Amino acid sequence: MKIVILGDCITSQNAGIHYFAIQWIKRVIDRYAGHEYTLVASEKVEELRVNQIIIPINKYIPLHLRWRQIFTIPRIVNKMNPDWVIEMAHFGPFAISKQIKRATVIHDLTPILFPQYHDWISVLMHKILLQKIIKRADAIITNSEWSKKTIIAYSKIRSEKIIVNYPTVELYNDIPRQKKGSVILNIGTIEPRKDQLTLIKAFVSLSYRYDDLTLQIIGKNGWRNNDFWQFLENLPKTTRSKITIYDYLSRKNVELLLSQAKIFVFPSLAEGFGMPILEAMSYGIPVVLSDISIHREVAHDAALYFNPMDSQGLEKKLENILLDIKLEENMSNRSHERHEEYEEIDINVDFLNITS
Repeated sequence: MKIVILGDCITSQNAGIHYFAIQWIKRVIDRYAGHEYTLVASEKVEELRVNQIIIPINKYIPLHLRWRQIFTIPRIVNKMNPDWVIEMAHFGPFAISKQIKRATVIHDLTPILFPQYHDWISVLMHKILLQKIIKRADAIITNSEWSKKTIIAYSKIRSEKIIVNYPTVELYNDIPRQKKGSVILNIGTIEPRKDQLTLIKAFVSLSYRYDDLTLQIIGKNGWRNNDFWQFLENLPKTTRSKITIYDYLSRKNVELLLSQAKIFVFPSLAEGFGMPILEAMSYGIPVVLSDISIHREVAHDAALYFNPMDSQGLEKKLENILLDIKLEENMSNRSHERHEEYEEIDINVDFLNITS
């Protein structure tokens, strides 16, 4: 069987979608060997040992990324005449011959459900294109039961058409967890949807009582985050010095910070899954999460939960861990166990009708 995978999201992004796509492709190829796989992307993806067709993005041509996806890539794919084409992130595949089956990975519907957390172009594109993409697809792959539920409610398609594939975490470096220090860690783009402002407020209040407590945030600068930066700017220098924000880190350094964290906090207001939660659990870090449906699905009883945007509630959960060594140890063990539960979940691509 010939399978073409469209992977622009791997080379154009460096967030959860990027990592989901890489580990998903690896798992499929390992699980279902003996088939002909081809990846189409804008740059070579060194992590993937698969035949690759590179169609570069010309930064001097406006909207060239989309032009490629709508015209150039379909022309090349149709000539290849594969059995399946799989688009790894929301938009596409476009203009594919009718005899070629198509699958689309939809990571979440937050631009539809929570438009206030996305730029207007993303919201508009989702509203114009997504219904048609879903209905034309022969299969939809998504990353959680929560996302599946929202896709069904939005598109009214049959549930059998949607396949849930939970992500896993691939650790690139063998770095054991170092149980020392008092680092609170967060990973996520700095924007309202990720709500690091609530985390900052909780941390600042705690820092007056815990001198050795520090906060590290790994996340690129997003949008509509003036309140976040203004709050930081107004902090006393001694308090601000306890907060470190990394715009970008190599995978090795991300894992190094994970190995050193005492507590991981994910205060996000809307997610399709939340890959950083799984990354933290892979290191057995106690996890504190905003109480939204998807976080309950991801972490079950392996986390402490606080009401979204409630900095005082978050502060209390963090202090519970800081004061109770037994609670911290139990949460660390349960976090590690929850990650192992994900490791045991097999990849599901039954819609392809291929066997190992």
